[in-house]
Amino acid sequence: MKYRKAEKADLDQVVRVASTAFEDYLFLKVIKDLVRDPKQYPAFVEAMMRILVKVFLKHHICLVAEKNDEIYAVALLQKGPIPFRAYLLNGGFGLLKFISLKNMLAYFKFMEDTDKELEQNVDFDWYLMLLAVAPKHQRQGYGSRFMTEGIEPFLEEIKGE
Repeated sequence: MKYRKAEKADLDQVVRVASTAFEDYLFLKVIKDLVRDPKQYPAFVEAMMRILVKVFLKHHICLVAEKNDEIYAVALLQKGPIPFRAYLLNGGFGLLKFISLKNMLAYFKFMEDTDKELEQNVDFDWYLMLLAVAPKHQRQGYGSRFMTEGIEPFLEEIKGE
């Protein structure tokens, strides 16, 4: 297994791993009812993940675990809050084809408020925003290995810089 920072060329593969891994995640299922057409829910999750990954590629850290040029797992590591405008500038308005403006703004405000709450009440250098393993590779230890062999050593390395 190889661990590295994701590059722009990895965007589609990273989004596919993250969106398929989290499609049935409770946190996202809570907002499923906000989607105008329930059949579009998978496309909505993919659009949301695309925005999130783009933000992390530009402003934070996106790590991948790969084997034979296939990305098995993705980690989004955050240092500091993500401003609301970053979501909008990275495709947030594209969500309007799935949900109302009111619901979209409420969701992004919730994300921003969560960041502020963490920043005020938790002492941390880095925050693991997302750890996703491709569904076909789940429950095989890849997520645990990624944490111990990829994410933790990466954080130790950048701490020493």
